[in-house]
Amino acid sequence: MPTPNRRFESSLIERLFAEPYRFQFAQAVRLLELWLGKAGASGETLQRTIRFRNSTSLAFPPSELEAVQVEDEDDQHAQATLIAALAAGRGGAVWITPTFIGLLGSHGALPLHYTESIVAQATELHGDGARAFFDMMSSRTVALFHRAYWAYRVHHNATPDGADRFLPLQLALAGSPECLSTQQRASTRVPADVRAYYSAVLRHRPVSAALIERVLSDYFQLQVAVEQCAGRWDELPPDRRTRLGVANTFMKRGAILGSRCWRRDLTLRLRLGPLAPQQYEDFLPGREGTLALAEMVALLNLPNLRIDVTAILRAEGALPARIGADACGRLGWDAFLLTTPESRDRPDLCYPLPI
Repeated sequence: MPTPNRRFESSLIERLFAEPYRFQFAQAVRLLELWLGKAGASGETLQRTIRFRNSTSLAFPPSELEAVQVEDEDDQHAQATLIAALAAGRGGAVWITPTFIGLLGSHGALPLHYTESIVAQATELHGDGARAFFDMMSSRTVALFHRAYWAYRVHHNATPDGADRFLPLQLALAGSPECLSTQQRASTRVPADVRAYYSAVLRHRPVSAALIERVLSDYFQLQVAVEQCAGRWDELPPDRRTRLGVANTFMKRGAILGSRCWRRDLTLRLRLGPLAPQQYEDFLPGREGTLALAEMVALLNLPNLRIDVTAILRAEGALPARIGADACGRLGWDAFLLTTPESRDRPDLCYPLPI
C-alpha cells in the first residue's frame, strides 16, 4: 500500500496550533517567523503579527507553551485565513502564551492575587480588559527576550527570509567583502559560505605551508603539497644594476653581473595530485578548477609571492599522442610521446597561477 502524500510544512504548523506543548518557546516563534516570512511578512509586519499573552493559570506548567492561537479563534481555517490576510495587508495576529515569563501566572513577576483577580473578573464580567492591559505591558518584554535568546546562539542565527546574520561577521573576519554586485557574485567561484567556513585559518599569521596544504586539500578534496622556496628569476630595475662608472659597487658586496638574479624567496609551488584525467582537465590553465584555486590562494593573502602550479597526471591517464581527431593531444598539456604504457606519474605541466 503506497504511503499517503503529506505536506510537511502544513502538518508542522497545524501541530503547533493543536499541540503547542510539544514545542519549545524559541522553536515555536522561529517556526512562525519562517512560515509567515514565506507568506510575505517581514520586519515590522512580523512584530505586529506575532504577539504574546500572559498565562492566567496557577497550576504547575508542564511545558514552555500554554497556547498558540489565531486572533479569530472561531475560524476553522486559521492558517489559510492568516496567510490571505497577510497577503491582502489586513493584518491578523498569532497569540502565543508562554508559561515561564510574563507578569501573571505561576511564574509571573506580580504576586499571585493579581492573577486571581483577573481570572475572577473574566469569569464574572466576561471581559478580558484587565488581562489585555497586562498583555500590552509584557508583550514587548517577551519579544525582547526572544531576540536576546537568538543573539547568543549564532549557530541558529538566520533571518526569516533565510539569510544568515552571522555570515557577514565571518566574511569580515576572512577579509572578504560582504556586498558584491550581481556580476561579481556570479563570477565568484568560491561561495560566501565557504569563505566564512575558512575565515579563522585565512586570517592566521604567519601563513605556514602546512596550513595552505590543509585548506586547499580540504576544499578541493585532493592531495596538495607545497614546495617552498622554489625560486625564480627576479628582474632588477635599472637603478640597481651594476654599471661602469657608478660608485658604491664592490665585488661580493652588491655588484651583480646582468639584469636579473635568482631568488628563492619569491616563488611558492603547489603540487596537485596525482590527478585523474577529469581532475587534470579541471586544473588546466584557465579552467574552472584553476580559477577557483586562484581565488582560494588570494584569500590567504600572500603578498610578493608568485604561485606556480604543478598538475601531476596519474600514470594511467598519460596516453600516447596519436594522429586523429578523437585522440589529439595538446602540446605541453597532455601530449606524450610513448612507446609503452606509462609507469610513473607525469609532473610535466607547470604554470603560474593568475592571482
